[in-house]
This record gives sequence, structure tokens and C-alpha cells, in this order.
Amino acid sequence: MKIYKLIPFVTALMVFSCSPSQNSANPGDKTVHVTGVSLDYSELTLIEGETQRLVATVNPDNATNKTITWSSTNSNYVKVDQNGLITAVSKGSAAIIATSKDKNKTARCSVKVTPSASGLGSFAINITEFTTGSYEENNKSHESQCSHENPISWTSYNVMQRNNCIQWRRNSGYIYNTTPVDGLVEMSISTSSAGSFTGAIYSGTSANPTTNYATISNGTTYKFPEGVNYFKIAVGGTTGYCGNITISHNATEVEPTAISIEPTAQIAAGRNKTLTVEYTPSNANKNKQISWSRVSGDSDISVDSKGSVSVASTASIGDTAVIQAKLTNLQDVPAATCSVSVIEQTKDAWTVMMYVSGSNLESEGGAATTDMSEVLSVENQPEDVNILYQTGGTTKWYSVNSDKTLDKSKVQRWEVRDGQLKWKADLPKVNSKIPNMAASSTLEDYIKWGVKNYPAEKYAVIFWDHGGAMEGVCIDDNHSSSYNYDYLTNSETKQALTNVFNDSSLGLTGKFEFVGYDACLMQVQDIAEFNSQFFNYMVASEQLENGNGWDYTCWVDDLYAKKSTSVILTELCEGFVDQYGTKNNDQTQSWLDLSAMSAFKTAWENMAASLKNNIKTYENSGYHFYSFLISKVKYFGDRGDYNELGVFDTKDFLNQLKKESTLYNGLYNLVSNVETAFSNLVKCSKKGNSAGNAYGLMFYFDAGSYCNPGTLYSTNQTNFTNWRSIVTTYGYNAINS
Repeated sequence: MKIYKLIPFVTALMVFSCSPSQNSANPGDKTVHVTGVSLDYSELTLIEGETQRLVATVNPDNATNKTITWSSTNSNYVKVDQNGLITAVSKGSAAIIATSKDKNKTARCSVKVTPSASGLGSFAINITEFTTGSYEENNKSHESQCSHENPISWTSYNVMQRNNCIQWRRNSGYIYNTTPVDGLVEMSISTSSAGSFTGAIYSGTSANPTTNYATISNGTTYKFPEGVNYFKIAVGGTTGYCGNITISHNATEVEPTAISIEPTAQIAAGRNKTLTVEYTPSNANKNKQISWSRVSGDSDISVDSKGSVSVASTASIGDTAVIQAKLTNLQDVPAATCSVSVIEQTKDAWTVMMYVSGSNLESEGGAATTDMSEVLSVENQPEDVNILYQTGGTTKWYSVNSDKTLDKSKVQRWEVRDGQLKWKADLPKVNSKIPNMAASSTLEDYIKWGVKNYPAEKYAVIFWDHGGAMEGVCIDDNHSSSYNYDYLTNSETKQALTNVFNDSSLGLTGKFEFVGYDACLMQVQDIAEFNSQFFNYMVASEQLENGNGWDYTCWVDDLYAKKSTSVILTELCEGFVDQYGTKNNDQTQSWLDLSAMSAFKTAWENMAASLKNNIKTYENSGYHFYSFLISKVKYFGDRGDYNELGVFDTKDFLNQLKKESTLYNGLYNLVSNVETAFSNLVKCSKKGNSAGNAYGLMFYFDAGSYCNPGTLYSTNQTNFTNWRSIVTTYGYNAINS
């Protein structure tokens, strides 16, 4: 899915200014006007009869008139008083709007009201609870999501709305409940005018069950075995239709009689921790809404509406605060408290910094958020393993499990915690524009932020987006046009890393652990060489990456288990290639031990110097260096045009050159020295069955008219000076000029 874009780029910068006279109609007016309003909740689901208080925040804090008026878009479903107390009236949806009296600035909270559990005796999965998917072909896999009244939720796969019915598009389609249903009794499925339905029901005591199934058909009723609380409905044929699915159960309302949170927590300055509420009894399903507050202590310690406690970077060691969790609608149930203290910041085990420029890979199909969801699906994340994201560079984001919506108009920072993206910051605009993910300064600032706020024993930086070998990585679609793509060039990446390691305030005492490129064509020896100054290891692909890019589920669990880096990277390489099967699989992935790069570079440069001094003899005999030494070597970057990118497999080149080692004395030994250095550098190379002579590392040669060694292979793009001299002397453009 990391499909390469070749077209060159140019950056256009638009600067807008505003004169002082435009900022105020009356310069003598001392009124501080409201600039915005926000609410502590953007959406809520309540059961009939429940109440919830919304808290409005007016900006700026010193606004002259902070009066707020409250309204509901439909008081038949949800009412609100002028203190922000909302009441769920009846099943339905409405929006609660908070409006400032000054300047009419607004904020809204969407509220869904569901029936009480005791009134559900039976309930239905209806077509209105499905989203209409974009199904281009019947044989393609697409996902859609549906949900039902609290406390039950559902997930569907290959299921959509069509012709007033629920339609399974393929025989892999299914619906299953993701929260348990107490007291399941029976299920019935009715046919629809659009067609018939046959299939199977699976039931059990764990989510997504695969046992205790029974065959079902139109109009029949299935009796659940006693004690089961999960089920899955699967289609039986190529396509299935049904109008309604009704499930009967004996669920009853259970209110919590007590709650608890961890009594103490220690958090370092600049860090945060999410507190978890436990309910007694454990099957409580009503009135579980929690209000969080700091009831005493230092103001540098705060808590949000979801129980995430944050300690400001300005906090001092020893500062304390008491955080309270209180059931919103059950005032008689005692509150739970946690005593928070600020401790000295210690290093975690890992901090992994994902740099995700979504580009058209996200806007045209959600490839980035798919990979993010893979990370979020991995369970048992330790407290001392941090995964961070910086997102931007696309014109559209798809949904992902996060506490704030990914915004296409911003560059945003996130932390992975508890299976969710936790929002950390929005970057300010630069010259009235969204920050450029293809700019060296944007990368530099992100890495510095990650190191400063999440100090760790081991760091990793992973680039996600398009890759173009010597072109660079990470196109930013907000700073590109149809014919001019702005890449983060390799020299820009090198400059950002240089500035990071030159910043003494970060206290870095060694190299980062590894750099990864979830992008096409980035396992080039010139790229690996500059990265060897900053990282111990590098993982990337020689080939155009297919499909979903990396399989994050196959190695993040090893990261969480704190296995060795070699185990983590080997699993990454194997998992990536294996996901594409054993037929027509041309994928590659390899990892390098960058401590061996210096010896490899020396051996390669010695060979290049010898070739440079001796190749003229063969040029004068009519053999072009390009055609004589390159034409038989495995190339990458385009499956139909040999001349596109100019990147070739290093080991295959050595193998071809060794066949011609009798060209002059000493060449054989020089090639053998490079081979030895290569074997120490490339520690794991995984490839598919049709990848051919791919051995885990590429070199650059100006093989085609699209290549431009003056730019792509300039002195700030490579430190292979002898090889660069050969490329600029005997490359395609030089030969054909």
C-alpha cells in the first residue's frame, strides 16, 4: 500500500498578515471578549432517567462576560437546565448546546438515550444500526461497525445496509456481541423481501465464540444453552439477507453499591496516568457514570473527564494532590480517592516515536489508521513502554480508537495507552499554515518532545508513509500539489537527527536503538550509513511495500514483553513478508546491525576507488559501465520500468561483479572484502517466494532518465564519495548527455 510517487516536488508557502487596525473595531474598548467555549464531554450515552452535569470552559479565562446559556435540540429526548444538568427523557438523540452570551460562541455535546436494561426483555439488531459501507466489489473485504443500546455493543464484518435489510456480502460475514449479555434465552431471525438467510449461531462464555453452534434458517428460533452470554451470527452462503434479528434475554438493572480506584499513584513531572474504576458488584450495568475532580492539593496536578491524571512539567518533586472519582447519579455511594505524588522522572524501558504523514494512503483508504488500530489492539502494554504518534500530512483521517478526533487541519501528538490514542498536543500553525511533516524542523521538534517527555533506556523512530529511496520519505499532501510532492529528504532527516543529538539539554548519552521505515524502497546503504550515526539498528524494505505495510500485531507484543531488539526486528521482518502468503509474494524486509556499517563503507569505497581507476580501460573498449556491470543486477522501484529509480540489490551486484573478477588483478579480493562486511551488516533478510535476488540492502546508480544524481546523490545525500564519483561519471545521464 506504500505506492511510490515519483514526481518531483516544490514547496509553496503562503503568508497572510493582519494589520493592527483589523484586530479591533474599537482600540479603546477594554472588554475581553470570549474567543471560544468547550465542554468536558463531546458525546454521551445515557439510560432513560439518568442525569449528567456538563461543565463549560470559557476562553480566555479572563473574559469579561463568561455567562453561558444552555439549550437542547430536542427536549423530548434530552432536557438541560441553565446549570448544565442534562436529563435523559426517552429513547432518541439530541445535542446539548452551550452558548456564550458574549459573541455567541458555542460548544455541543451529542447525547444518545437508550432504554433501561429492565425494559429490554427482548431487543433487535436493526438495519439503522449499520453503516453503509463502500463496497466496490463483492470479493473485497470491508468492515462496518454497528452498536446497540447500552449495555450491549456489537461489531460486524462484511455486513451493510441494503434494500431495507441487513446484507452479508460474503460467506465470511458475521455479527457478534462485544460485551456480555446476561441471561440469554433465544434468538430469532426473520427474512426480508430482498432475499433469504441461512447460517449458523455460535455461542459461549467468551467473546467471538466458535463452539456450541447450531444451524439456523428463515423464521426459526434458536434456544441458547444455559449460562452463555456471547454469540456470533455467521452467514451460511455466498450472500445473506435478513430484515431483523431479535434476541431475548433476562437482563436486569444492577447499580453499583461501591467503587474503588488505586489509593496512591506516583507520577513524574510532564507525565500522566489513567486511573481505573472498579465497580461493586462487578456486573453493575446502570448509573456507572463517573465525575472526576481534584479535591485538594497542588494545581500542577489535574485530572480530565476520563480519569487521566496529568502532572505539569513545572511541578516539583514532592507535590501532592487528591483525585476523587464520584458516581454522578448515585450520591449516596461513597466517592473513591487517590493520593497522587510527584516523583523524580526515571527512564522507561522503551519510547517508540511513530512519525505518520498520512498522505493519500490515508485519505484514499485509511491505511495509516488501519496500522494504528493494529497497534491499539495489542494488549498488556507495560507502564514503562511508550508508543507515541505524530500525525499530519493528509487531507482526510479515518476513525481510530482515540479520545479526540484526528484532525486533517492539524499536526497532532498522541500517546498509546489502554488500547487508545490519548491526545497530547496540537502543533501551532507556521506562517498561517499547517506544520509541514516533510520539514526537517517538524521532525526535529517531535523527537525532542518525545525524548524530553518520555525518557527511556531505548528509543526508536519509525517513519510511516510513501518512500522513494534517495528521494526521501513522508510526503505531506497539505504542502504538495498534483505534480509537486514534498518529501522529507534524507539530508533533512539527517539534519533533524544531528540537531537532536547536539541538544545537550536532552541528556542523550548514546545512540537510539533502531530506526524503521514502514515505507517503500528505503533499505539503501547510503540511508543506512547516515542513520548509523544515530541508531544501533535499521529495519526497512528494498521493494515497494504491498497492502497494509507492516503487521504491527506480530512484533508490538514482543516489544511489550521487552524481548531483545534482535527478536523484535526479526519478528517484524518475518511477520511483514509472511502476511502476503506463498504465491506471487515479491515483498522484502530486512534489519541491519549498524555497528557494522563503518567497515562495510570502507570495503565498498575501497572497491569503488579500484573500479574508478580501472574501468576506463573497458569504457574505451566500448563497454559502458552501466550496461556492463548493472544490467543483470536485481533492481527495485517499478514492476514495469527498469529505468525508474536507480536502486539495485547490493549482494546481487557483488555476485555479478565477482563473475567478472578476472577483469584485473585484485578485484576478486576487493569484492570478497565487501561480501564479508555485508554479512556482518545484514543480520536478517526475509523475502517472498517471487522476490528474486533480493538480499536485504540496495545501492544507488543513476540508471534512468528520471534519476538526477546532482540532487539525489549530492554530497549532503551520501557519504560514499568514491562511489558517487563513479555514479556521476558513468551514470545514465552522464553517458547519454
